[in-house]
Amino acid sequence: MDNPKKSDFKAVKLKDGEDILLIVRQTPIAFSGSILLSLLLFLLPFFLLFPLFSWGKWGVVIFCILLGFAILFSLYRFIDWYFNCGIITNMRVIDIDQTGLFDRIISEVPYYKIDDVSYHMKGLRQTMFRYGNVVVAIRGYRSSVTLQNITRPWLVQELILEVERHVRGWDAGEERPVDRVMDDLDKLSPVERKALQVALKKVKRE
Repeated sequence: MDNPKKSDFKAVKLKDGEDILLIVRQTPIAFSGSILLSLLLFLLPFFLLFPLFSWGKWGVVIFCILLGFAILFSLYRFIDWYFNCGIITNMRVIDIDQTGLFDRIISEVPYYKIDDVSYHMKGLRQTMFRYGNVVVAIRGYRSSVTLQNITRPWLVQELILEVERHVRGWDAGEERPVDRVMDDLDKLSPVERKALQVALKKVKRE
């Protein structure tokens, strides 16, 4: 977990008055397979160093190709790890999914839209090494934002809930009028929501 200043991370554009409170990334344990493979790829050309150099110029070329491939693979996995992260600010929770060098999906949930925050630790490895997923459910939708494979997920859950309480201006267990309104809106049918939108437009015109 990182606790950066506002200018330390440029993957997302912050709003006016928004500060990054915490950046969470996947634990290296979740990347243990990639780390081991990178290490083997680095060691392979040096293990074959003498046989390859005995081939002369072509052996040196093959050695450089193997070493270059190991560097590129390690760099690719590092970029995947570094930019695949969750950002908790004083205004919202942001999830960045890096699925390639040029493929990035950014999802966000403002605190007033948060319905529930939970964490999930599954299996022996996650339980032993104390890492798991934090799931932020979105009010009024069947979707959620998931921060995957982060260390001590319960601490991240507590931080999000604490900031949510501060932003909304209520203590735990206290419901604000805006929350009751949102709950009532969630119960409306599509026809009722449409009628409400029409009525609000009429009010604005008047």
